[in-house]
Parts: sequence; C-alpha cells; structure tokens
Amino acid sequence: MQETSNRILTIIGERVVKHLQTKDKSQFKYPSLESIKAQLRVQGIDATSIINALYYLRRRKYIKHTRQNHTTTIVLTAKGAIQYVKFCPLLLPSTHKKGCQSMVIIRVSEKNRSTRDFLRRRLLQAGFSHQGQGIYVSPRKISANLDLLVKLFALEVQLLAGEFCRW
Repeated sequence: MQETSNRILTIIGERVVKHLQTKDKSQFKYPSLESIKAQLRVQGIDATSIINALYYLRRRKYIKHTRQNHTTTIVLTAKGAIQYVKFCPLLLPSTHKKGCQSMVIIRVSEKNRSTRDFLRRRLLQAGFSHQGQGIYVSPRKISANLDLLVKLFALEVQLLAGEFCRW
C-alpha cells in the first residue's frame, strides 16, 4: 500500500512541479480521481489497492477530495507535499558536460534545526556529496523538485542552487 500511496503522491506532485515551472500564473487544476485511477491501472495496480491507498492518504490528511461539476478532484495538502518531497528525485539522471557540476549552498539557522537537518539528509540521500559548511555538489543536473522543496520550507533566502563550471 505504501508504494501505491507514493505513486499517487508522485502523480499529483509532478503536476504541481510542472505548474510551478511554467510562467503561466493561472490557477492550477488538480487531477481528477478518475484520471489518477486510470494512470494507476495502466501501471498494473488493482482497484482494491488504489482505493486503500486513497483512503490511507485521506486519513493522513495528505490529500483532500473536492467535488466540482460532478467530478471529484484530488487536492494535495501541505502535509502531502512535504511527504512527496521526502522521496521525490532531486537530481535528474542526466549529467552535465565535462567540467561542470551542480551545487547547492544552504544556510539555515540553528533556530530551524529540524528543517536544516531534514534538508541535509535529503540532499545526501539524493546523491549530493558534502564539500563543507553547507556546500553540496553533484555531477548530475538538479531537478525542478528542488524548487518545490525550497518553496515549501520558505528557504528562498537561505538556499542557493545552480551550476558551476571549472575552466
């Protein structure tokens, strides 16, 4: 059930990240219950597992069901977005050209220790290597999911991410 729940959060989370990447400031349209079920059935998950996972996510308050015009949409809550960020990929499989790397510099105060520790663990788990005092480096490209993580934890001022080349 945990795998099915993570797949549901991934479906919704990826759509949120795509919307954040666009310059379009229109209101985000969450996926319908039927479209999520159809995507999961294509992936080979049976109906009982889907229903159980949706119930689990709703009970944990990771998602909410809303009805609009005879369709049920699944809304990702802030708690659900944090859960998605815990397992989403922060690095893309593709690598930079020779001599270039991705770098993330974080500077989170002692007052926000839990956020700082979570961020450190998450970056190391994603495949970054720790170079010293808040500097993390990877040869792979940074995913857009890092932007979602930054916005969720309001780290715009405290986190710097980018690419550097040694020439």
